Amino acid sequence: MLYRAKTKETNSRWIYGYFWINHYNNEHFIMQPSEKGIPDIINTPVIPATVGRNTGLKDSRGKEIWEGDIVKYFGKWDEKGSVIEPDYKPHEIVWVMGGFHAIPLDERHSLSSSAKNWKGVGHTDCEVLGNMVDNPELLEK
Repeated sequence: MLYRAKTKETNSRWIYGYFWINHYNNEHFIMQPSEKGIPDIINTPVIPATVGRNTGLKDSRGKEIWEGDIVKYFGKWDEKGSVIEPDYKPHEIVWVMGGFHAIPLDERHSLSSSAKNWKGVGHTDCEVLGNMVDNPELLEK
């Protein structure tokens, strides 16, 4: 599974690769092949709160969707999966109970996936607005 995270550098930047934790010192890393390729590996320390998984999906504009992204959906569905009305509320992409879910920002502190407005992330009729790290102002909407 591909991950992204912000580096611990002063001018923190997003990096992409495989995530691992050194349990001896609780240091978090993204592992990437160097320009020389494998077995030359670069382990970059990252900020734990910024780590997110790639969903494997893209939004309506072709942008990859990551855990921690804030998205806007273009539809609301009934139990049968039929679109019933637009739902433009921003949702956060989270990994919970073995899968990706989109949770309305006003419900993001709920611990139960039985909340009626949670959406499984398996469709791409959404648009990525930003993410919780680079765009914390989106969390206030």
